[in-house]
Amino acid sequence: MLKDIFYACESLIILNTTQNVEEAQSFAKKIWERLEKFDRWYLLDIRLINTILFIFPVDVAVHIGERATKQLIPYNNLKEADILLINIEVNLAVLLIDEQKYPEALSYLEKVIPLCKKHQKYSQLAIAYARKGIILQKTGKMDEGSEHIEKAYSILNAIEDRKLIDDLGKELSHYLNKGCEGPLQLEILQQE
Repeated sequence: MLKDIFYACESLIILNTTQNVEEAQSFAKKIWERLEKFDRWYLLDIRLINTILFIFPVDVAVHIGERATKQLIPYNNLKEADILLINIEVNLAVLLIDEQKYPEALSYLEKVIPLCKKHQKYSQLAIAYARKGIILQKTGKMDEGSEHIEKAYSILNAIEDRKLIDDLGKELSHYLNKGCEGPLQLEILQQE
């Protein structure tokens, strides 16, 4: 497990400092190669997978993400498992948005929006609404997309999360205005 944490850190450091995706993937693959052999994963394993998910090619990331969500089933009575599910599926959605696979991305978001509400995870709810808005606008439903984006901003303004408001603006600019900023990645947030 400590090696996996080291590999995850190395992978992220390499990606952030050199943007060398292949080298970052070499460390991330070591984690996946170990975990794919096991029938059951611990929550920490699933957290690690969520952290490195975006380093893999989209088809591989979706496969790994689907496996991770199945691994959460034994933990279904734990709030943390639902929060991990939210974060994994919102992250998978943005990877699919990058590939213009809008129906698949939307299906992930439709599943997590009720969970965000159930657990009062307003930051994740706002991101899910914004990403749903992006998809709707990209598929020609401009008004409905704008409504979801407005919902996202309303939530973030209500909870006064200025940093996430700024980051969300960059993400929206990236997808809707062809800006240079990339998507947000959700990590597991501290539990109350």
